[in-house]
Amino acid sequence: MQNEIDVMKKYYATDEAWEKRRRFVEQGPSREWRDLYRDVAAALGEDPAGEVAQALADRWLKLGLRGLRGEPEFQTDSPTAWMDREHWPPFMKRRIAEFKLEEVYRYISQVVLSSRKKYFSEQGWIKFKDIRKDPGQYSVIWQSRVDLFREAESCLGEDAASEKSQALAVRWTAHMDAASNGNPEVEAGLRKAWADRQNWTATLRYLEEGLSMMAGEQFDKVADFIDTVMNSNGTRTDVFR
Repeated sequence: MQNEIDVMKKYYATDEAWEKRRRFVEQGPSREWRDLYRDVAAALGEDPAGEVAQALADRWLKLGLRGLRGEPEFQTDSPTAWMDREHWPPFMKRRIAEFKLEEVYRYISQVVLSSRKKYFSEQGWIKFKDIRKDPGQYSVIWQSRVDLFREAESCLGEDAASEKSQALAVRWTAHMDAASNGNPEVEAGLRKAWADRQNWTATLRYLEEGLSMMAGEQFDKVADFIDTVMNSNGTRTDVFR
């Protein structure tokens, strides 16, 4: 067993990184992760966009963030290790089978993607997923959102009717056009999602904050300011033009 444990060390670039994950390799997932894996496995037939699945994604996010923040109990396998799981030692492969991790990870990926689905028409959702499949296009959308939020942050405190603020309104409209690839149904879904941000799941909020590279109170301030600017010229952010 010790030899098999030592095999896993190769996936970590430094001794420090290995020591952070060693507890997980030796002892397996924490009780909270085990419970979550089993609950997800039991829900594999549920609609990924449904309340049950989305609640599981929020639990997953909560535990994942605790691991990322350095709490040893909530560390899991590294992405590098997981990508090479075909060559894991037997005791680690048994862990995959025990918790149905292949199926569980695939399902959770679908659930995370589906966190926005309720805001779209059937055809709009299909088109939205197609846009997200193109890494180059998604990179452009991401950079556009980041730049826009940085610009909006610099405008906080400005009169919403000022020239600088109104230029921001033009950029927001252009961003929505780019994010929807010019598709009316996709843009309608994006606007509905944006307008409902007070009711976002924790997972969707995490995705949107990540897309904007801004989090917490500052994200809210900037988002509210964008709404104020758009409303000042009669263009609500939740209404498709």
